[in-house]
Amino acid sequence: FHSGISGQLFVCKRIPGINWKEILWFDTLEEGLSIIKHYLPREKKRETLAAKCKDLFVREHSWDARFRDFENILKDFV
Repeated sequence: FHSGISGQLFVCKRIPGINWKEILWFDTLEEGLSIIKHYLPREKKRETLAAKCKDLFVREHSWDARFRDFENILKDFV
C-alpha cells in the first residue's frame, strides 16, 4: 500500500482474485524484471500510471472507503 499511495509505480507479484489495471502484475521474477526494464527509461509513462495507481488507492483505501466497508458489514448484523 505504501508504494501505491505514495505516487510511485506499483509492480507486484500477482495476487489471485485481484486485477487492478493500475498495478503492474507479474507471475515470475523474469516478468517482473522485464516490466521494470521497460518502465525505467519511460518517465512519462511511469508517472502517468503511478498517478492512476495513487488515485485508486485514495479512492479504495481511504478512511471514507473503510467506513463504507464497515457500514456494509454492520448492515448484515442489523
